[in-house]
Amino acid sequence: MLNLDLPTSKHYGDFAVSLCVTYFLGLGYQVLLPFGDRGHYDLVVEMDGTFQRIQSKWTSSTKAPQGYPKVSLRVCGSSTTYVYCESDFDLLWVTTPEACYSIPSSEIFASKKRKSDLKLYPKWDKYRVPIPVPFPSGQAPVKRASPRLTQADKIMIRRLRNEGKSQQEVANIIGVTRACISKFELRNPS
Repeated sequence: MLNLDLPTSKHYGDFAVSLCVTYFLGLGYQVLLPFGDRGHYDLVVEMDGTFQRIQSKWTSSTKAPQGYPKVSLRVCGSSTTYVYCESDFDLLWVTTPEACYSIPSSEIFASKKRKSDLKLYPKWDKYRVPIPVPFPSGQAPVKRASPRLTQADKIMIRRLRNEGKSQQEVANIIGVTRACISKFELRNPS
């Protein structure tokens, strides 16, 4: 589970894009980021000459009473609201506090009916992907002997420990010693 306390919805959106980039880089894709944010997609991935446009979304909203995550399929500007359609992107990347999804737009818009939001009912679980972590092999290139942990490091430590990873596994992923993780946890009990 992702326990985040970011200042604005824009920060959550940026975080979702960063997880999307990490996921596709880990699969060996080339990742392209457009300049500006006027398009209907946030990034493009390419492998073997095939390009896919990706719209990335963060949501912590849920659909009552079942509590399924709900993601908006619209963008609101200063004076207009635009509802996405199938031709705007190829994949929808959704990050929730519990999971990430990579859903083809053709599946979302299969009914040809314009949708302003998507409820992530169990039928969408087949598009659920692991929450990406850097260095999926578990080995960071260089261990920092006496690091100053960044806020991102601290968030990742808490998330990985909540996922059940050992201190050594977390240390390998972050690129620090196990003692560093132990000291962090002693000074910052959850």
